[in-house]
Amino acid sequence: MAKIVKPSQIAPKSGMNILIYGQTGIGKSTLALGAEAPLLIDFENGVTRVHEALRTDTVQALNWCDVTGLTEDIAKSNYKSAIIDTYSRFIESIEAYVVQQPKMAVVTAIPQKDEAGNQVGMTKAVKPSINGYGTIKALRQSFIKSLTATGKNIICVAQETETTDEKTGEKTKRPALGSGKVTTELLQDLDAVGYMYMTGEGVVIDFTPNPAYYTKNADLGRYVVPRIINDHKITGKNNLMQQIIDKWHAIQTASVEASASYEKLLQDIRTLVDGIKDADTANEAAKAIPNMAHMWDSKVQARDIFSAKIKELKLTYNKETGSYEQAKV
Repeated sequence: MAKIVKPSQIAPKSGMNILIYGQTGIGKSTLALGAEAPLLIDFENGVTRVHEALRTDTVQALNWCDVTGLTEDIAKSNYKSAIIDTYSRFIESIEAYVVQQPKMAVVTAIPQKDEAGNQVGMTKAVKPSINGYGTIKALRQSFIKSLTATGKNIICVAQETETTDEKTGEKTKRPALGSGKVTTELLQDLDAVGYMYMTGEGVVIDFTPNPAYYTKNADLGRYVVPRIINDHKITGKNNLMQQIIDKWHAIQTASVEASASYEKLLQDIRTLVDGIKDADTANEAAKAIPNMAHMWDSKVQARDIFSAKIKELKLTYNKETGSYEQAKV
């Protein structure tokens, strides 16, 4: 049976799940490779477009079979980050594998016509069956879950796509991840999503909410991506991705510490209120409570706890003296 824990007892994740997306050639792969001790799982031969000085150990995944069992090797390795580049090609590799399996595909014949509209042949469209889509989902979940269980950082790289709201006509940039539930499920698994784009400042990666593009985890903020390559020469350190990961870890740690402080504060309030036995001790507590280091809703909690105690002891507040008194019978 699972154990119930307080917020201050929730163990921070050891590895971060993050996705970065943007247009082709903006530097997504290079940014991702700035994570500590990275292993690149390359589904589109993107490593060849990265400056040779910034390349890292790479799994050149030509198909899904090239990465089966890979998570076990990663778990035993000294790599601290695994980069999936690109995520849409990762999904395509699973789909290409699944439709080759028995009863996992639906084949549709499509007539081919010439310019005059005459049928000149047939072509076949192969799509996953209902069982096939279920298998794709299961393989994706299993791979990401196993990769997450290694405790490494998982960095997914994706191209951008654009969706249009049918009612308003507003356009929104989103990561190209696949279709339907495959996309939704990944976004739920992620700790952060950052959008990379060009501005007058240069290339930026943004995690803050914006109606023009999808992001997640506003606490990470917005960064100008340093230009570290000039005239094909390395002129700076590629460490922004690790800085982002470090900030995420710091936020997690601060969150646990804040929860611990909050829990202690409420306990101190309860202890103080439990010590109220009469009007004199009630007045002492009434003076002490406002001077406590309040946070979040602790003032509201203190008021409710204090009021319940006053009611229990049948004390009344004298507006003229500004103090509590024993109710007169």
